[in-house]
Amino acid sequence: MVEPIFLIKCLYEAQSMKHKSLSKWHRDRLKVRGKAARRNDGAMPHCCIPGCGRPSQAREGKGFSQFHCRYHVQWNNRHGSYWKGTYRAAELLPYRKAAERYLREHAEDKWITHTLGALDGIMRRSGPVQSMSDVMVMPPAEKARAALARMRAADVPAKRLLVVYLGVSAAVAEDPIGPGGEPGEYRRVQVAKAAHRLASGYHTDYGYERYPRSSGLMLRHLGQQIEKACEFMREYHLDAVLDLKVAMVGPLPPGPPPRFPRSRNDRQGAPRGW
Repeated sequence: MVEPIFLIKCLYEAQSMKHKSLSKWHRDRLKVRGKAARRNDGAMPHCCIPGCGRPSQAREGKGFSQFHCRYHVQWNNRHGSYWKGTYRAAELLPYRKAAERYLREHAEDKWITHTLGALDGIMRRSGPVQSMSDVMVMPPAEKARAALARMRAADVPAKRLLVVYLGVSAAVAEDPIGPGGEPGEYRRVQVAKAAHRLASGYHTDYGYERYPRSSGLMLRHLGQQIEKACEFMREYHLDAVLDLKVAMVGPLPPGPPPRFPRSRNDRQGAPRGW
């Protein structure tokens, strides 16, 4: 039988380690803030986004970016592009329906079976579900793992994650505007945002509690894990899913010329695909 004094000692050590990690997090945050406050006169005088006009972060002493202002850097953290927004659910719906139909018709395909097993594996190996307060101080890779653990706890099937990945990848491939930056990063961020919405909070007696919004490096880590599990699907089946979507609802018409978000009051002007 375990002695009570031993259990009390273990709980005290665990609590002290938690406080140490929090203090280290605060120290690192202050150190980064000090470095970001240094002005760099060699940086671009204005943001590279057309029509913005704000000074770059490094030139103003409010960040590290030498080419973009703080607003567009934050936009890139949330959406995966410095000027393009996130796809709406209605925009992704035709691609998701095509992906669901394709998976039903090819359920015995070896690549589909392998991908479903890989997605189920990353959720099973994601560890325990973390509390909301602990997630806020975790590093980005651990936040991505915690998001997968919440999906497993919410009984999100691996097939639904695969539908999200195929739907977003097909939407990016057919988008007439383009990814608005590095194609792989925008695709991974959009996949991570769509997957994160599957288990972004929980219901309590006081209402609906939400985890921190999806942004930053956490989205890159989460999207990379999902894409690594689905790498064979994009290589062997994405074109077939896109052809099925075109056969179901027709091709995507060319959209209007892109508009660039210039302020927080101009969010509606950000292109979301078409």
